[in-house]
Amino acid sequence: MTSSPSTTNGDVPSTDPASLPWPKRWFKQVSEALRVMAGTPRVLKLVWKSHPKFTSILIAANLLLGLAPLAEMWIVKLMIDCVAACVKDGQFYATKQVQVLWLLASLALTRLIANSMEPTVRLVQEQLGDHLVRDINLMILEKANSLVDISVFENPAFHDKLTRAQNEAGYRPLTILANVTTMSRSFVGLVSMICLLASFQPVLAAAVIFFALPNLVFQFKMQHESWAIQNYEVPEVRKMRYFSDLLTRRDSASEIRLFNLGGMFIKKYSDKFAEFQNAHAKMRYRHWLINFVLANVAAIGLVVSYSWVVFSALKNVITLGSLSMYLTATTQVEYQLEAIIWSLSQLYQGNLFINNMFDFLNVTSPVVLMPAGEGRMVPAKLVEGIRFENVSFQYPDSERTVFENLNFELKV
Repeated sequence: MTSSPSTTNGDVPSTDPASLPWPKRWFKQVSEALRVMAGTPRVLKLVWKSHPKFTSILIAANLLLGLAPLAEMWIVKLMIDCVAACVKDGQFYATKQVQVLWLLASLALTRLIANSMEPTVRLVQEQLGDHLVRDINLMILEKANSLVDISVFENPAFHDKLTRAQNEAGYRPLTILANVTTMSRSFVGLVSMICLLASFQPVLAAAVIFFALPNLVFQFKMQHESWAIQNYEVPEVRKMRYFSDLLTRRDSASEIRLFNLGGMFIKKYSDKFAEFQNAHAKMRYRHWLINFVLANVAAIGLVVSYSWVVFSALKNVITLGSLSMYLTATTQVEYQLEAIIWSLSQLYQGNLFINNMFDFLNVTSPVVLMPAGEGRMVPAKLVEGIRFENVSFQYPDSERTVFENLNFELKV
């Protein structure tokens, strides 16, 4: 097994991107990422449709939480400058004392609002998640019920799509919802922090973003690898479940013991699981190495940014309050960027998997019911019976004919 197998089922591109020249490879990877992320609006549309009121509350709460760090930092900056001015030359100024008290009250109010929003977001997200999972599962059930041709239920490709859809329906939409929630909050916070840093030194803001970009690119790549290997292994996982069911179900217990087949199926299960675990272990070690390098690059960027701000304070370019604010803003930019990159990578992975559900919902039945009033109607009462003349049948996507030129008659 490899981490990015070549398939022809439309799930994973059949052309290996590594074999392409770097400009084409880069363009293909970016195009694929944008195509996958285009599925997010479909999920958000389902979220809004599930419960518009809860969705509106979630948006408003995340907007407040995203702006709260900027408000706190600004208040702390004013407070530090006020305290520094208050004790200047060893003197204590009553007017400054009142101003400090007002700033403390403002900080307490800001923190109170932010703290009250956190449990509100969790509550609304959980409630909204219940509605979303219900609606998606109903969509899958209604789709399965709408397929009038039962031959699709005997098609392995259909069962792969159904298995993928059922695997993702229970938690993937909730994961996507949680990641969108986190990302929207972090994005508001990031924009506010970058604007703050840019007002002091645009180069500093650009440098912080520059050091974070490699992490974003590699996180997307790693999530695509994770999806590719798991998506490819769906048939293998179904086989493991089949072996497990044979060994544990009552209706197969007697045959397994009569023909002494238990050891064979246990070995088959173990072999499949070993292949599964092997591929994942190699991928995890490779991802660990990439994350280790990227974490050190980010640390270097943070130290360089800190040094810039500290030396600006030493040269009296900024006040002590501004020093505290810009240092915190630099840390916040890195923190918010990490949160956004992680949420984007998880959102990307979620979209890769949730697209399996949409693939299932797009399944069509080879047999289509004829509209009412068209074709020959079945008589209310059979008089002579039913006669089959030269009837042949084969399953869709199969070249083998089950029976051919079948002739018989069922008399009343």
